[in-house]
Amino acid sequence: MFETDSPIVYACPTDSFELMRGGRWLPGHERFIFPSIEVMLSQYPTIEDFKEEFQKFFRSLNPEEIYPENTLEFAEVHHQSDYCVSRYIPWNPGCNEVTFPKPTKIKNCKLFYSKEDLKEFYL
Repeated sequence: MFETDSPIVYACPTDSFELMRGGRWLPGHERFIFPSIEVMLSQYPTIEDFKEEFQKFFRSLNPEEIYPENTLEFAEVHHQSDYCVSRYIPWNPGCNEVTFPKPTKIKNCKLFYSKEDLKEFYL
């Protein structure tokens, strides 16, 4: 966690690469891009909230839209077995991403190793 005086360009409740497959943005990925951290956290206060919503979103996509340069069979198999919806592959979207418009000076940087550390810092 850190402080800065620079405004952000966007906030995302996961690494933005999670919103891509095969180097292409998922159709409708914009719903997971927010103008501020506050707006993002009001929509997804926990990672579990984001994960549940993202999995519903992903399942609703047409496989051919996700993998447009492949056969229908390839697209369907990969859509059904994607790591974000697979019961067998662990998926942990446990990070928030923020992007700044230019290099940013960071001040008051602090590492937290657990929610308990974070709570102690703010109490």
